[in-house]
Amino acid sequence: MTRAALGTVFFLLASALLAPAFADDLDYSVTNAAPANVKVAGDGIVFVDYTNPAPGARFQFTLNIWVESGKAAAPFPTPAVPIDVRKLSGVDASSWFTVAPSAVSFSGYGKDPSPRAGAAGYTGIPGGSFRSVNVTLTVPAGGVPGGMVQVRIKARAARVRCLGEAHGVIVRLATVPPIGGGGGGVATGLALRSWLSDAAFVPLSDPQYNDAFRVLRQTGTQTVAGTVPGGFVLNVLATTSARIPCLRLTVPPLPADFSLSGAGALHAYVGGTEVALAASNGPTPPCGPRPLTFEFRDVPPGVSVNLTIGLRYSLATLPSTTYLPRLYTFSATATAGCTTLRTASSATGTLDLGTGGGDSDGGGGALGL
Repeated sequence: MTRAALGTVFFLLASALLAPAFADDLDYSVTNAAPANVKVAGDGIVFVDYTNPAPGARFQFTLNIWVESGKAAAPFPTPAVPIDVRKLSGVDASSWFTVAPSAVSFSGYGKDPSPRAGAAGYTGIPGGSFRSVNVTLTVPAGGVPGGMVQVRIKARAARVRCLGEAHGVIVRLATVPPIGGGGGGVATGLALRSWLSDAAFVPLSDPQYNDAFRVLRQTGTQTVAGTVPGGFVLNVLATTSARIPCLRLTVPPLPADFSLSGAGALHAYVGGTEVALAASNGPTPPCGPRPLTFEFRDVPPGVSVNLTIGLRYSLATLPSTTYLPRLYTFSATATAGCTTLRTASSATGTLDLGTGGGDSDGGGGALGL
């Protein structure tokens, strides 16, 4: 082989390695899910919430899956893609679910339900070519242990050329213990939980994180280059077993090394409906950052109120070589009548030498739960 030909080979090989990798992502919608609350949380993420599911109860919903046209050329018809149910947090409840069919093949591109956002968005039927999967959930006779479990359902397309999996559907089951009457004769059946997750809603309690995140610094300096995961979400979930005329959720000032991820950091849902929010975490001298406080009126029984706060690690320079590891705690309160509940979640920041930022699930905006 001549030197010129060899140079051409090396050029083509380098071009292939450096060329951006594109994929046609799968997308999801959920229909026929009553009595669950279905929430759309951005492109490719749908939440299916069950509050106080009875022991032994059986529920069903339809999972619609389609291929979005991107910058790749998916190989139609695609090989069969298995539908996977995996533990996301709490007890492993994957065995409570059955899916039929257990694998699907796609013959062409589908189209997103219209409109794309809000309660009437991805809960609709897509257009074009799509496949439907029947999902059955059977709650065990002992009920939901630990108060809350989460599983993720998605098509595992990692081995199919030019086909991306996207985020899938997250099913959450929560139980609300009854709480005594509140002031003014208001019954305050309320439960409050919070947890930290990455920007794709994988809890930091998951084994891949183990309640910790890594802080990257530029080699030879104390400059923070990024984190793994690249973005965080503080999830606050209040669930009711009685009507609450006024529910107030408050998040105290964030740890000093964290800030909101951006203008779209705050999202909230009451049941399956997203509600408008307006709050500030800006400085208020001399008292420091403000807490975030939100009020929700006339919350019906059996409804979840979900608040998510997109966060980023905003410390630019580590103060010392021994600054990490450090435990960061995020708290929240829920007040209804004379009842106030408190919750907190923590994660440890650890030091990891390296250059460059966090992972591909980086610090995007918070997504509604």
